[in-house]
Parts: sequence; C-alpha cells; structure tokens
Amino acid sequence: RPRRHTHQAASGLRRPTRVTAYATCKRAGLDALVAALGLAAPDMAENAVRGYPVTQPAPAEASPDDLAATVAASLPPPFSNPEAALRGARATLAAELAAEPSLRRAVRKEFDRRATVSTTPTPRGDLSERLDPFHPYGRVRRLGGKPLRDCEGSDLFLRIDAAARAGLVTVSVALPPDEHAALVAEFSAANSAGGEGGPSASAWDEQRAAVVSEAVSTILKAVADAASRAALAAARGVAAREYGDALWRLATRGPVEVRRADEEEGGGAAPIRPRFIAGSHGPGAPATAFVALDERGGLADILYCAHLSGRVRPPPRPRTGPDGLPAPTSYSPLTDGRAAPDARALRAFIMAHAPHAVLVGCSGPDGRALRDVVGGLRDHILEHDPQFLTRHETGDVGVRLVDERVADLWAGSADAAAELPDAPASVRRAVAVGRLGLDPLAVFASLAGPGRELAALTLTELQGDLGPDAVLAAARRVLVTAINQVGVDLNAAAACPWRAAPLAFVAGLGPRKAGALLKGVAGMGGRAPSRAALLRGGAAGLGPTVWRNAASFLRVRRPLGEGPGGGDEYESDEEDGGGGGFNPLDDSRVHPDGYRAATAIAVAALRGSRHLPARRRRRRRRRGGRRGSESEEVTGSDSGTDEEWEAAVLATVVRGRPAGDVEAVDLARVAARLALGRGGRKG
Repeated sequence: RPRRHTHQAASGLRRPTRVTAYATCKRAGLDALVAALGLAAPDMAENAVRGYPVTQPAPAEASPDDLAATVAASLPPPFSNPEAALRGARATLAAELAAEPSLRRAVRKEFDRRATVSTTPTPRGDLSERLDPFHPYGRVRRLGGKPLRDCEGSDLFLRIDAAARAGLVTVSVALPPDEHAALVAEFSAANSAGGEGGPSASAWDEQRAAVVSEAVSTILKAVADAASRAALAAARGVAAREYGDALWRLATRGPVEVRRADEEEGGGAAPIRPRFIAGSHGPGAPATAFVALDERGGLADILYCAHLSGRVRPPPRPRTGPDGLPAPTSYSPLTDGRAAPDARALRAFIMAHAPHAVLVGCSGPDGRALRDVVGGLRDHILEHDPQFLTRHETGDVGVRLVDERVADLWAGSADAAAELPDAPASVRRAVAVGRLGLDPLAVFASLAGPGRELAALTLTELQGDLGPDAVLAAARRVLVTAINQVGVDLNAAAACPWRAAPLAFVAGLGPRKAGALLKGVAGMGGRAPSRAALLRGGAAGLGPTVWRNAASFLRVRRPLGEGPGGGDEYESDEEDGGGGGFNPLDDSRVHPDGYRAATAIAVAALRGSRHLPARRRRRRRRRGGRRGSESEEVTGSDSGTDEEWEAAVLATVVRGRPAGDVEAVDLARVAARLALGRGGRKG
C-alpha cells in the first residue's frame, strides 16, 4: 500500500496530505506503458482542438495486451496485473490530458453552449411532500433537459438547489448523452492513427479513445460543478435583488404627510410637526391599545380598549335606497352595545390629544374593522363638535392604516424591551405604528442592527432559502441607499434616541463612528450648530476624510421646539434676517464644498425679484441713489452681516418662494463670476 506523504503544518504537527490516483500511478513506474500510447498529453490536446492529427501517433510493435504483460511482470502490486497496469497507464495520460488548458477551454465552450439541467422527483417529493404547482419548488419538479442558459436572470436554479437539499428532487447538470458521445468521438478521431501502423494500430486507437473519454469526463465534471455554483450564485443574486426591491417599496413609503388647512398644494410652506395617536389591535390579552405620541415620537399617554379587542364587529354596510344612492344609517360606535364605553373613552382620548392623524396597525380584518370604528368616531366629532376641527391646524383628523408587520417585529426587539420593559405587546406595536408614520427609516434601521430582527420580515417566497445573513446583507444595502438619499437629521437623532439608528448607515460612518458622533453632539449641549462644527477640533471630532464622505448626508436643522414661537427654522431665519445661526444649506444635500456656488445661484435667482431680502435691495438703492436723507435712511436700516443676509437669501430659495427663478439662472455666468472671485481659479 502506498505510504502517505506528510508535511509540517503551521502548528508544528505532521499532517498527512491527500494522495491522488495520478501520484500513485506515477510512482508505480508506468512510464513505458504511457509512452507506448503514442502521444504526449500536449500533442493529444492540440490534435483534439484543431480537429485533425497535427502530430501522428508513434507506431507500436506489440499489441497493448502483450506490452502490458511484459511491463507488469516487473511492477509491484496491484499493477503486477497486466489489465491493472494498462488501466493505470490510461489514467495517468488522461489526468495529464485533462489538465491541458486548451482542451479545457474547448470542452468548457461546448458545455456552455449545450449544457442542460434535468430534475426528477424523489419518492418523498412525489408522495409525502407533493410538489404541486402551488409549492415553492413546484416549477422544478420535473425538468427534462432544460438548457442551462435559460436559467440566467431568474431564481430558478435557487429553487432547484433548495429542492435538492430538501431531498425532493435529484438534479443533473451535464451535456446531453448524444452531445457527450459526439464530442468524445470527435476528439478521439483527431488522435487516431487512421489505420496506419500495423495490425496493432486499431487496438492502440481504442486505448487512446479511452484516454480521451476519461479526460473529457473529468473536465466535464469539473466544469459542471463550476457552472452549477455560478448558476446558484447568480440565482441567489436575483432572489436577493427581489427581496431588496420588496423591502425598498416598503421602507421608502415616506412618513405620513400633514398639511395645514390653508396650505395650497406645492405652496412651499413648512410641514407641521405631526402628532399622532396610534392603535394596535389586541386579541384580548393583551387588549387593544391606543397611544398618544408627542412631536418627538415619545410615548405620552396610553388607552386600553378591552371591549375593542378580539373579534371587532365592523360597521354595517350602508344599504342602497330607491334612488340608487346609499341610504342614511344611524350606526355609531358610541351606541354599539358592549363596545360603547371604550368608544366613548377613545373619542375623549382623541379630543384631549388633538392628533393630526390616527394610525391603526393592520394585519388582518380586525385591523380594518378597528379603522372603521375610529373613522366612525371621527365622523361623530365632525357632526357634534365641529369647532374642534375648525380650530385644528389641519382642519381634520385623518384615519390611516399602517402595515403592522414591521411594528410587530419592533415590539419583540431588544430596543423595544429596553425602552418599554413593562409595556404589553399591543402598546409596543402601537408605538412602532406611530413611529412608522413619523420616521419609517429609523424603525427599519433599528431592526437591522445587532439584533438582526429585520431578517425575520418575510417579503419574498425564496427569502428562507437565501439564509438570514444574505437577507440581512440585502436589507442593509437597501437601507444604506435609502438613508443616504434622504439624509439624517443629526439634532433629532441626538434628541430622540429611537431616531439615532440610521446614523450607522450614513456613508463614511458605521456603528462605531455614529456612536462617537452622538457623544460629540451631546458634548455640544445636545445640538450641532452646523456641519462645519462636526470637523475634528470640535466636540464631534470627525476626521477630514470621514467628514467629507458623510457631510452631505448629515442634516443639521434647528431642534424641535426652538426658534421664535417654536416655529420652523426657515420661518425664524427669515424673520430675524437669517441670524438664527442655522445655515439652510446644512439641511440640504449640498456638500459644504459647494455652499459658495449654491449661494451664488440663489442670489442670481432672486436678483430683480420681489422676494429678494430687503437688505440687498436697499444696498442697491444706496449705491445708485442720491446722497442725503435717503442714504441716511438706508444706512440706518442696514443691519446684519453678509453671512446673515446670505442665510436669508438661501432660506427664501429653500422655501420655494422664487417659483421657477432657479431654473432660469445662467449657470455658466455664475461659474465665471465665481472664478473671478477666486482670482481666476476654478471654484
């Protein structure tokens, strides 16, 4: 028996290496028989690739059996048997031929053109787990010679692999038998002596044909394995993209938009900071819960509605009258027997907190029925207390359904347990429903953190076959793209811990740098005054490279509740001439390196417009006007710095006041002016 070779491992231990059949044959002394086959491996490969015998086989005087008997007499067992010796010589030359790059390329090319995949159901797949058309793997139950190229761009091969791993089908990826035989015959003919060389020539041709057949089979096996892995990787990529697309549609729906009652569509006014009441249906233990969230998304109040739990009876459908119109109905949740006390309490809850909208989590018919109950209460308020709605900023209280799948995941997450340790599941779900209306990306980002809860969100059929790691990787790619497109309100993240999770997905940051950035903002008193303050040297301490990568995606705006009257930052900046200390461009996608150009474009857009801030107009009048009292009047009203005036100009443009003036700006002229301002250098 051949002795195993050993080598010294890195640990100092001696570990046996794998001994191949080729190595065993080479050590056995079969060189004479290998040479008698008439052609070396490079010559056989060249003949096969070219399709004709470039190199003729060397003639042999003895037949293969006679020569093998002579050589085997001096060989050790098991090669002392002539047939074993001849088989070993063929295996040696076949291994060398299978390693020839030119032949491997030729076989791979033929495989890529004509390879097929076939499946047949196992007894388990055919009986105990019948692969019917509704089964996830039903499409691959019986594939008969499907071209492997047809699997490109689809998840079909992932279904095949998953069904095979489940023991439901057997899979074969190979050349069709007739194509395989034709390829071997073609390569064998190119290495044939063509009837020349005596009576033993045909016998040696058979030996060389056996070598070619063995070499081609070896190559095809390796090529088929590689093609199967490549097809599986491509199918997994398709399935991951499908999951990512489904998650993108769910995660990028945007927060619930709330508008003032007197605001026109596209008017440019700042949106209201919404207040929500959110509800989540409970089966009874726990009971249905409604929560009131403040403007920061914090839990302000809870209302349990035990009689609105379990099976919620939906309101009766309105009947059609004789005129074909819905007949009036006297239904009201306030008079609906058992549910009336909870309905009255919920109505008082809505009146007390005056939300802009009531968000109801929905995962089935009971959620929709609960939405109808809330809608009935809203209608009752409109009918009996119209002053409540007329005094409301929005003039109405919207009632909306929210997909509860993500909220249910958050209710069981580590973040929910840390923030609401004693709250039942229905309260946690309701809080998540409300926060999905405020900042959905923050909720998704918290589920993609160390707890990895987002991997349990089922969105596609083959998600389970991808595995949690691949699913979470696809989810994180989606969140990185979405969060960097929207940006992260840094001061809101510092003020509201639940909104800090998206910072880890900002380009250039990550979990560690995001945590350090939040600590730095806390060192600034809980708010960052500008993007420039985040550079190293300030409390935040971002390095120049990290800052340059992340600056465009970190929005710095006035924290909630600050500014004159708690109003919007743009309103307050305009009211005080732009001296509020917040640059409107810090709340945009414009990189700080482009602020100068953006300011120049804003000034050009407002030049000659009635929306140009007063300071700029009065300066023009002073420059072109007469001396005297007018000059004194203008000088006396000229207050503030250039930076404050530029902030006021930017605030006006950001609010959308120019109404198309930005599109009319001559950018080439602005660029030339900027270049002159920098002494001819590009800026």
